[in-house]
Amino acid sequence: MTKKLELNLEQLRSELAALNTSLLDTLKKRRHILKKIAQLKAETGSSSWDPQREFILFQDLLMNHEQEEVLLFATLLEKQAFGVMHDYPCWSEGEHLGMKTGSKWEKINPILLMQLNKPEYNRLSLKDNIKQKISKISL
Repeated sequence: MTKKLELNLEQLRSELAALNTSLLDTLKKRRHILKKIAQLKAETGSSSWDPQREFILFQDLLMNHEQEEVLLFATLLEKQAFGVMHDYPCWSEGEHLGMKTGSKWEKINPILLMQLNKPEYNRLSLKDNIKQKISKISL
C-alpha cells in the first residue's frame, strides 16, 4: 500500500470512528427522551404507541432516506421503545400477528410495511387490537 493510500484510509477510519461515537451518543439521548415521553404518557394514562404519529414519521423518513436506512431505523425504534413503552409491540417477534407464516415481512413494523409494500401488508394476519389501531390511521 502506498503512503498516500494509508493516510487516506487512516483518515476515513478516523472519521468513521467519530461518526460511530456520535451515533451511539445520539441513540443514548434518544432513549433518554423516550423515557421522559413514556413517563408523561403513563402519568396521563395515554397509550404510549401512537400509530398515526408512527405513520407520519415513516412517511417523512422514506421521503428523505433510503429504504434500507428506514428499515434499520424501524428496528432501532422497536428495540428502544419496547424496553421503555409499556404497550409498544415487538414486531420482530411477531407479537402483532394472529397467525405466523414465516414470511420475512412479518418481522417488519406493519405501519412501515404498509408504506413499503402494500400487498405484503395486506397478507399479514394482524391481531384484532393491532388491526383496529392501525385502521384509525389517516392516510
